[in-house]
This record gives sequence, structure tokens and C-alpha cells, in this order.
Amino acid sequence: MISFNLDNTIEAAAYLIKQQPGHRENYMRLLKLLYLADRRSLQERGVPICGDAPYAMAEGPVPSRTLDLIKGKDQASGKWEKFIEKTGYNVHLRVDPGNLHLSRAEIGILEQVADCFRSLDPWALVDWCHANIPEYEKNWKDRGSKKCRRIPFEDVLSEIGRLDDAPRIVAEINTDAAFSRLFSDHMPTSRKHGA
Repeated sequence: MISFNLDNTIEAAAYLIKQQPGHRENYMRLLKLLYLADRRSLQERGVPICGDAPYAMAEGPVPSRTLDLIKGKDQASGKWEKFIEKTGYNVHLRVDPGNLHLSRAEIGILEQVADCFRSLDPWALVDWCHANIPEYEKNWKDRGSKKCRRIPFEDVLSEIGRLDDAPRIVAEINTDAAFSRLFSDHMPTSRKHGA
């Protein structure tokens, strides 16, 4: 297992927010973009950017710890809020954290994701995720009576064609102490709106 990388997540979120007019973004849309960036990074590089635990929720895949950071319900929300502030259903950049923790490859992936989905508003992006993210659809359908269900790391790797590489990917990621537990079992504390 590999852990959530708070610094990368703050910088990745800030990078995506800066791509928007007024440095303001709908947080539901931001969550989708961060999930898609992690997914693309796993596919292309074998490592995630943020390493958040994704959940299948009504509005698509949701990086659970990032959702809790946005809503001020995570122990590290204070650090997040130094840089990114939530107002209603939007987040805006308070202070630019820079990109000291992000590699050029990670910035390139964030840029690709931002460019690819630039024309989609939050609800169009939700619809796109429902139609194009098989690991989300599988876990949303299989959730039973639960309001959400964790998307297993193996499901993501399987759908991006990297399941056979799973042991190597996990071993490589675990060589970096910052990635000790990827896709932990962090369940979002709130399942209402904005997922």
C-alpha cells in the first residue's frame, strides 16, 4: 500500500485551479481532475501524483482525503487552507504553493488533464466519468446499500492495463517513504454534495 502525499495534492490542486479564470474552480470538478491525473500518472509512469483513496460516489470517482481537506474535515485541513479556500461549491487559490514537490512529468500530466477537459463544466465532467471510467462504474454498481465504495487499487491498475505490473509498481512506490500507503482505506466523512 502507498500513502497519500499532502504536499503533492496541494500543489496539484493549486496548479489545476490556476488554469481557471480568476483562479477559482468548482470543487467537484477539481476532485475529478485530480482523480484523472492520478489515473493517467499511474498509466504512464507507474506512480500516482497524489495517492489518494478513490471512492465511487454518486457524482463519480472521488479522492476521499482531498474531499475532506476541502471540507475542513481532515487533520491536515489547516495546511490545505493556507493555500486553498472553499467558498460554497468552489475553491480558490489563496496563496500559490508553487510546485517544489511536483516533478516535470507530474506537471505535464496535470497540464494534459486540464487541457483535455477544459471545455467540460462540472456536470459534463461527471457524465464523462460515468461513461468512461470502468473501475468507477464497476464499484458504483457493486456498492450494495452503501452510499459509496472504495475503488480498489487493483481495479484501477486492471482498467489502465497495468495489473500485471502491480507488484513492481507497489515496490517502486514504496521505496519512497512518502508513499508508504497508496489508496488507503480513508473513507470520506461527508457524502453530501460536491463529490
